[in-house]
Amino acid sequence: DPSGYLVTKLQSLMYWEHPAQSFGVLFGLLCSVYLSQSYSLLYLASAAFTLITAFNWVYVNLHYHSHRVLSGKPAEVIVHPHSDALSMRDARRTWFTEEQVNHSCQVALNVLEGVVEQVMELVLIEDSWRSGCAVAISFILWTLASLISTKSLVVLLTVLFFTVPRLYLEHQVDVDAYAMHQQNRVKSWLKEHQQQQVMLYKLSERAQTLALQLASKGMQLAHTLYSQWANRKSAVSIVTEQPMDHAK
Repeated sequence: DPSGYLVTKLQSLMYWEHPAQSFGVLFGLLCSVYLSQSYSLLYLASAAFTLITAFNWVYVNLHYHSHRVLSGKPAEVIVHPHSDALSMRDARRTWFTEEQVNHSCQVALNVLEGVVEQVMELVLIEDSWRSGCAVAISFILWTLASLISTKSLVVLLTVLFFTVPRLYLEHQVDVDAYAMHQQNRVKSWLKEHQQQQVMLYKLSERAQTLALQLASKGMQLAHTLYSQWANRKSAVSIVTEQPMDHAK
């Protein structure tokens, strides 16, 4: 299972199940980021080759000449200080065996396939909660990448990856208790807020009902007053028209 293999290896590193391995990976990543920040890969490779080769050149020549001067032996008789490594080179066909290459390729394919599988599960929303958390984390990284440099972000994520899970594992009881306490506080606040919302909803319903009742009574009163006014007006017009008819 590539995904399970990748998760297992990452958990082994972040929980420091093998301290030497986790420390080596952490130290290597931090040193790589720090060195690549100031120097190019060509500079680092040429500097490493120059220093290692120059040191071995001085060491081998000093070994030869010191033994020749002190013992009086010719250079052909003096044993090379790296004779064991050179004999191992001559004894085997290549520096890398076929099994080692196949194993390395299999590990690389498992890691790549595991990463692709996890990304596809997140993108295709296999689990809504996981995909939502991934979107939130990606948005945070997106925001941080616009504020700080990429190498600083890599250093920050590397340190968090190797420290936070281990610290949580060591203080899991206290962290879980604090998280549960805060969760209970949030739940109680939400419950009180929900009750307040229910009360406000009921008050708004009552206010709306009262407003409708007042509006209805106002409409009825206005209609009644208008009817009385219209009746009075018609009565007055009838009274004024009768004397005019008698006069005619």
